[in-house]
Amino acid sequence: MARLSKGLSRPGPPLLQVSDLRVAFQRRGEPEFVAVDGVSFDVQAGQVVGLVGESGCGKSVTSMAIMRLLPRRGVRVSGTVTMDGENLLTLSDTQMRDRRGRDLSMVFQDPLSALNPVVPIGLQVTEVLRRHRGMGTEKARTAAAELLDRVGIPDARRRLRSYPHEFSGGMRQRALIAIALACQPRLLIADEPTTALDVTIQAQILELLRELVRETGAALIMITHDLGVVAGLCDMVNVLYGGKIVERAQRNRLFGTPRHPYTHGLLRSIPRLDAPAGEPLEAIPGSVVDNLPWAEACAFAPRCGREVPRCTDETPGVEDIGGRLLRCYNPVPASAE
Repeated sequence: MARLSKGLSRPGPPLLQVSDLRVAFQRRGEPEFVAVDGVSFDVQAGQVVGLVGESGCGKSVTSMAIMRLLPRRGVRVSGTVTMDGENLLTLSDTQMRDRRGRDLSMVFQDPLSALNPVVPIGLQVTEVLRRHRGMGTEKARTAAAELLDRVGIPDARRRLRSYPHEFSGGMRQRALIAIALACQPRLLIADEPTTALDVTIQAQILELLRELVRETGAALIMITHDLGVVAGLCDMVNVLYGGKIVERAQRNRLFGTPRHPYTHGLLRSIPRLDAPAGEPLEAIPGSVVDNLPWAEACAFAPRCGREVPRCTDETPGVEDIGGRLLRCYNPVPASAE
């Protein structure tokens, strides 16, 4: 497949390069299911990159493949994920454990599942500090308290003794962010970190991530289906559908002139404050299971209002239109382009 090139140029080589990443799941007696199909993107130091799409488009599987957290049995991963000149996919388990937490970390979607329910929060934070930064017990506890305080958990020293079930949903997510940032990683992956939170806490968590990225200079991959999150946080946006990137553009260009019919549909389905009262939202017809195989056609064709005969006969390639990457035979017109 064509290489999806960088969209936002920054000085120096990319911190992370994902090239032609493919993840396929295989169950005995059943055909192979390709969840990620040739995804490629770069992340520069200090950049916030969004992976956007409906549930089932391959966002979380992409992040789990980058972190090497997918099971081995029944899963085939190919392509390259390069950081510091090394392909993370070819490192041994021991080498990857050394890099995970130190060089790249992840904030998971459900903190209650990600945190160990029978281990105090403080011990879960200090474990990372002691393993990767070689701290002694007391020094690690002091650093853990500072981390919890930094992410906005009150009375941090006392809360080190608390268990996850004693925290609210927002505080658990903050604790998970503290663990992810404990070793000052250069790359942070946030997998829908605000999904289970109310809107007020969502705003606080997003502002916290924005501040931490600005203060530390770390890169952030934000995985979300919420385009409102993307609008306020991301520099570059990758829109995924059926395991492939169908559009990539700088945030303002993507929101100002969405070209792929799927991106256009996602944006039109968002409630707007300036919309007339009672105006119904526009939904994308069908569901993510209504796909055609990418090997034969455009997967989005059965749900697309701009389908042309070619869409069901050939796989659309990637075009670079003035720095915007697009995979579509009949894109939405944009007079501003």
